[in-house]
Amino acid sequence: MQGKQFLEELKERIIIGDGAMGTMLHEKGVPWEINFDTMNLMQPELVKSIHLEYIAAGAQFIETNTFGANANKLAATEFSKKVREINLAGGKIARESVNSNIAVAGSVGPLGKPRLENGESQGEEEKAAVFQEQIQALRDSGVDLLILESFPTADELLLALRVARSITEIPIICQLAVLDRLDPSQEIWAAKQLLELITYGADCIGGNCGSGPAYLIKIIQRLSQMTDFPISAFPNLSFPQYINGRYVYISDPNYFAESAVKLADSGANLIGGCCGTTPHHIRLISQKLKDRKPSPRILVEFSEKKHDDSLKSTLPSFPNLLEKINKKKIIVIELDPPRGIGYGEVLEGARSLAKEGADAISIAENPLASIRMSAFALGYLVQKEAGILAVPHCTCRDRNLLGQQSELMGAWALGLNHILLITGDPTSIGGALGCSSVFDTNSYGLIEMAVKLNQGINIAGNPIAYPTNFIIGCAFNPNKINMDAEIKRLKKKMNLGAKFAQSQIVYDPEKIKEMYAKTKELEIPIFCGIMPLISYRNAEFLHNEVPGFSIPEEVRRRMKNVEGEKEKGIQEGIKISRELIETALEAGAPGIYMVTPFNKWRIMAELCRHIRALTPVAK
Repeated sequence: MQGKQFLEELKERIIIGDGAMGTMLHEKGVPWEINFDTMNLMQPELVKSIHLEYIAAGAQFIETNTFGANANKLAATEFSKKVREINLAGGKIARESVNSNIAVAGSVGPLGKPRLENGESQGEEEKAAVFQEQIQALRDSGVDLLILESFPTADELLLALRVARSITEIPIICQLAVLDRLDPSQEIWAAKQLLELITYGADCIGGNCGSGPAYLIKIIQRLSQMTDFPISAFPNLSFPQYINGRYVYISDPNYFAESAVKLADSGANLIGGCCGTTPHHIRLISQKLKDRKPSPRILVEFSEKKHDDSLKSTLPSFPNLLEKINKKKIIVIELDPPRGIGYGEVLEGARSLAKEGADAISIAENPLASIRMSAFALGYLVQKEAGILAVPHCTCRDRNLLGQQSELMGAWALGLNHILLITGDPTSIGGALGCSSVFDTNSYGLIEMAVKLNQGINIAGNPIAYPTNFIIGCAFNPNKINMDAEIKRLKKKMNLGAKFAQSQIVYDPEKIKEMYAKTKELEIPIFCGIMPLISYRNAEFLHNEVPGFSIPEEVRRRMKNVEGEKEKGIQEGIKISRELIETALEAGAPGIYMVTPFNKWRIMAELCRHIRALTPVAK
């Protein structure tokens, strides 16, 4: 069935789609860890047999076995260079399985996480190139239309649609994954995200995957009240359940078939199944919906729920730290969370440093991958009990994407509006037995996540009631041999949404001068990182064993000259810090970021007084 004919048929009758390909391949012996799309080359007859089972069950629309056949997802396999071959084969197998009354759709899924050696995220151009390679191959295979499915965010789905529309005129179905239990206002918002795709060339819109039929029915109901455009619905059989070491989908087939009737009643034109569904489920749907015409629609005007300002935090409101730059040099002092829950000493230090002129307390998150109290919880206590702005750090190491968003939304609710977003040290350097590094994303992705929250949406594109207003900070390392490469990384963070940077600790005055000379044109303040040394042993340890530290030989020699004399060692460390601070201020530093050695905050009080004596506050 050619694409244009398929669109005409959708207006006249409900078309039955197929079900899950991965579920069936696994049932027939293909292990979960295998990329199912590679079966197009390894076992094409097996793939064809599944298509034929769905057609025999009543499917009038089948999808190619190419959902994950893109360069990102194939990178870890031996087929990494065979993206085109796999997609061409997928189209050929499907085409050989059907007659002229059945439509073949080229399946395109989200890209997944790329494996980049430099640790950077893919940019829009790189992502577009990945989509283009797959979509071109599917187009060339002779599919009747494309189905862009299971996309968790509207942004990535829109990118795939734009790429597809730039290289083909065949019909395109666009489906978002329905992942959350949505309230009425979110249902409207999600529906509007789908409706926007029409303006970019989508021919049919809808949802699939993520959950069972119940939530998808609500989205289809909303969509059908907002447009007379064709709507598709391919729900999972149910939520997956973890049983005996694997995820399975358990649901009464009759319940699924009745849900398909509800989808049809709600306005869906194209109905099939996603994860967990089999030819048996499609047969039941076909029996229920045979010769069924699309339900009539009554369009309704909807408006999104207004922000509820009564939910805003009642905690003290701290002004934007960066607004002070024109009046004074900013002082940010880092205090480490305790290794247990004895946080009294940290609060005492925060109070005292505030009196000495510090503007903010920076709080590391499990520094050097050691077990500490929550940086967000301590930040809340610092602001509430010490009355000074807190800047908690947030790493990519300790939480997955779900936990990251929950933690950031919780931080905002607690009144924490300044955050430093960093990748973080791997757990391997901390010696915490049994701990694993998560790294679902890196600092770039974390910045993008916070920016989305500032826009009022989560990473899945769903509204969060009202937007946050995070002042986003990032890290900058001037100690690398190639500082220009680090500046390039800083520019990328700035373009993504970072508003200030805290540099790694610098002990070389020439590096400080170079840093400010090379970044003076950047519209982002960089607070120079300074940490007083307290002994020669301390200097040698940092230089030789701690990632990110580089201490010049001359500085280590000066500390060696006072080796064994505790008080003289501390004073020499303070003297070196004063010199570095003066160098940074003369070079144009908008502020100083000082890290407290072993939480000896009384040392920092002395340096605070020194900075304020050098740079009085403007009236």
